[in-house]
Amino acid sequence: STQSTWDVLVGLLREMGDVVGVTGDGTNDAPALKLANVGFSMFSGTDIAKGASSMVILDDNFATIVSAMMWGRAVNDNVRKFLQFQLTVNATGCLMTFVGAVVSEDNTEPLTAVQLLWLNLIMDTLAAISLATEKPDPQSLNREPTYKRGSLISRRMWIFIWAHTAFQMLIQLLVLYIGHVWFDCQDCAPLQPGQWDKGYCLNGRQHRTIVFNTFIWLQIFNEFNARKLYGELNPFAGMGRSQPMALVLVCIIAFQVFAVEVAGDFMDTTHLSITQWLMCVGFAFLELPFGVLVRLVRVREYQPHIDDHLDPRSGTLVQRLQYKVFGDVASLAFRRGDPSLKSFRRHPSLSQPVRRASSMQRDRGERDFVAEQLTQIRVSSVDHTNARP
Repeated sequence: STQSTWDVLVGLLREMGDVVGVTGDGTNDAPALKLANVGFSMFSGTDIAKGASSMVILDDNFATIVSAMMWGRAVNDNVRKFLQFQLTVNATGCLMTFVGAVVSEDNTEPLTAVQLLWLNLIMDTLAAISLATEKPDPQSLNREPTYKRGSLISRRMWIFIWAHTAFQMLIQLLVLYIGHVWFDCQDCAPLQPGQWDKGYCLNGRQHRTIVFNTFIWLQIFNEFNARKLYGELNPFAGMGRSQPMALVLVCIIAFQVFAVEVAGDFMDTTHLSITQWLMCVGFAFLELPFGVLVRLVRVREYQPHIDDHLDPRSGTLVQRLQYKVFGDVASLAFRRGDPSLKSFRRHPSLSQPVRRASSMQRDRGERDFVAEQLTQIRVSSVDHTNARP
């Protein structure tokens, strides 16, 4: 194919919403490198090609491009993992604090200030270390690229955030208002006497410790769910690529045991029995099967908008490109006032792209001229867009 055809192909793919990568090393490759979303040029290539590209491959090895793509997708995925985990903790913590304070008879928040600080440390620093340091997965290359006009928070991520927020709120409200019976809370500490409800201590220090402990364990198990962005069912798959996460989780669990069993006055907690510990962890463990159910939900993610003059029923990319190429070429030719191409202007129904393609091929010279003009228009429009402040 000619260079103009190559440039038109890149421009059309971008206009249709696809993410296009181009490799080249010669001066003739510069327009396509400039027009693509990502242009890769070889270090041994011409200065014009390197100037028009986005990245220069220093070792002239195509395998480096694959490695760069894997790491790029890994960074993007890790940021999204952290976001969906943090937004879930934020939403649940805010809702629980508000609802608990409003419904409580003495307007007491379920979590104290020091407990919220520990939760904030888990939500920000430790979660960033564990979720944002996962190494690339070679299977990520089998996925379609993230579209430039797509949102950073995908539709599946929004479902994850609100579904897990609702589930954690349900567990926390049950523990907050019925848990004193389930956990057999009879220890009302003198500093927080609480209330007696049918022989059980409601809102006493032991009950509040159980609420705090269950909430922290919910976040620990939900961190495994947050590792999956694309509907993978097994939340533990690929843990070998996330060794910092295992270390962070061990530190969180160790400090949580210390906060409950040792730092009583500082963390406003008290000793829990083995049965109460197991019940807290058991309630939180429900996050894992619930996460599998959430990932089973079928979600249609964002796809680039196909222009109205393209036939969405055309089965292949080649057919769609034919539709777009010949529609644009005919439109441009008609605007030029060329009488020999008036019959190829867009028809309202656009129902015969193949017939138009064969008709256009009768005059190859005029077709190549129009395609070249179309390429110049597209390149100049991209340069103009990139030049905006």
